[in-house]
Amino acid sequence: MKIMNFKDKLFEEIPRNMKVVAITGTNGKTTTTRLIAHILEVSGYMVGMTSTGGIYINGKCIYKGDTTGPKSALDVLTNKDINAAVLETARGGIIRDGLAYDFADVAVITNITEDHLGIDGVQTLEDLAKVKALVGEAVKTEGYVVINGDDNISVSILDRFNSNLIIFSMDKNNEILQSNIKNGGYGIYIDEDNIIVKKGTNSKKLIGVNSIGITMKGALKFNIENAMAACGAAIGLGINYDIIKQGLMSFFCNENQNPGRFNQYFVNDIMVILDYGHNLGSYKSVFNALKNIEHNKLIGVIGSPGDRLDGLIMQVGKCAGENLDYIFIKENEDKRGRVKGEVMDILEKGVLKTNFHSENIKKISEEIEAFRAALDFAQPRDIIVIFIENPKPFKIGRASCRE
Repeated sequence: MKIMNFKDKLFEEIPRNMKVVAITGTNGKTTTTRLIAHILEVSGYMVGMTSTGGIYINGKCIYKGDTTGPKSALDVLTNKDINAAVLETARGGIIRDGLAYDFADVAVITNITEDHLGIDGVQTLEDLAKVKALVGEAVKTEGYVVINGDDNISVSILDRFNSNLIIFSMDKNNEILQSNIKNGGYGIYIDEDNIIVKKGTNSKKLIGVNSIGITMKGALKFNIENAMAACGAAIGLGINYDIIKQGLMSFFCNENQNPGRFNQYFVNDIMVILDYGHNLGSYKSVFNALKNIEHNKLIGVIGSPGDRLDGLIMQVGKCAGENLDYIFIKENEDKRGRVKGEVMDILEKGVLKTNFHSENIKKISEEIEAFRAALDFAQPRDIIVIFIENPKPFKIGRASCRE
């Protein structure tokens, strides 16, 4: 596994006063990136952001598409209209071209789970962790690396970092978190449904979980983690706690602020959830969240990228079979090396491993047609969850968005 260097492609000096935050991980990267950018904007920074949705300069999209590589990062870093860069940083770009900067002020690693294995020389979870660790290694000595203390693989790479640590955890008694606090570092955790920030003996009740916009009043547990990660990044940059709280309260899971991430719509008393989930971890997170929402039937429109290992695709199907009442299996437009229908067949095999009734499965290759079929099938008080191929707003006719 060879990791190339991008420094020889730099053609302009990055401004010295530029604050740089890099975010990597498996799940939650985009939401955390967008939330960090929002908090910085609230605090008065002029922000450039790269993400799976595009490049944004001061809130305006200047380029749509997946922009999580170093070339897109460089476009932001050399932009003279901003003084803060928030960079979603994906595995592929790191491996092919390295990073677009020498050192960041803050790095965030949301979690590291099985995804993209078998691609670009990354064969194991340990290989993937080494790639993600590079983002944390490229942080100024006086800077901060924000780590998920509940994720064992992320914790396993802590000794690779030379900067300060900020550990976040859903458990206030997490050993890694408590150790970091005892060593003078920051800990961010949940206690009695509040986010607590602690450094040494000083603790601050920052915000109630139910007041955080992206948690939907606490229902979305995975977004509690993303909120803590974003909080850690803001603390690492020295943002005032009141500003952080304001930012957390004013950022929502809607198509304007966080498109493709648990966006909620209603069509004739049928709830529709749009999510970009495309691996086992994201599917599990969405299904766990839906358990907290009252409904009759749970109907899924599922798919998977073709460049995943057969076993990982089958796990997604199995997870769907364990959680859904009816399933429509669709196929991504970009086959990523697969022949037509191949991924759908693998997903179906995974679903059937759970003794799911075959008559409750229907395969419809085109995403929009699969969704329409699900919508025609659904009844009032049902929930349809569709795992969309692209993280852009998905048009669903007369559906109305609700934060």
